Amino acid sequence: MEQGDNELMRRTAEGDSTAFDELLCRHEQALLRFLWGMLGNPDEAHDAAQDAFLQAWRNRDKFNPSLSFKSWLYTIARNRAISMMRQRKHRAGQRSNWTETSEEDAPPDPMSLVRDPGRDPREHLTASEDAEWLLRALDRLDEKHRMVLQMKYFGGLKSREIADQLGLEVGTVWSRVHHGLRKLKALSAEMNYDP
Repeated sequence: MEQGDNELMRRTAEGDSTAFDELLCRHEQALLRFLWGMLGNPDEAHDAAQDAFLQAWRNRDKFNPSLSFKSWLYTIARNRAISMMRQRKHRAGQRSNWTETSEEDAPPDPMSLVRDPGRDPREHLTASEDAEWLLRALDRLDEKHRMVLQMKYFGGLKSREIADQLGLEVGTVWSRVHHGLRKLKALSAEMNYDP
């Protein structure tokens, strides 16, 4: 019988590292998608996910079992991603006087996000174009709509979990998802995007 996240977290707090490994396996991929949606960079998303899991491990004895582990983890990850975005803006401000961009500072190759050796190259191209468009469109949304869409579709969180994390009513989350999707649809027409 599969144990719930909170039970695994209880065992983790008691020193059972295999219980935490199970939590990591359960949530790693969805958390990476969520963070990639926030940060737009797979390397930064990976770093933020590692940081979130490390912080969860370090604070395992402080976890409140009346809360959802998933919501707690995503709150940690979201805060880490916001911190990374602030650092990125700060670094960008420092680089504004540079005339050349090093290879290290160049944006990631969108193809690197979707490479799969078993996939047809045309599928790679389509997937990278879709991902690139989606990131550009999400960047054009206001923060309140962008955040709920990222949490729902990249992070796989349920409306109740999003509401708990953001301190909102579930109906507000539903409304923001609905309006955010409508805005994305309008942006697809405005940006001449045809999925």
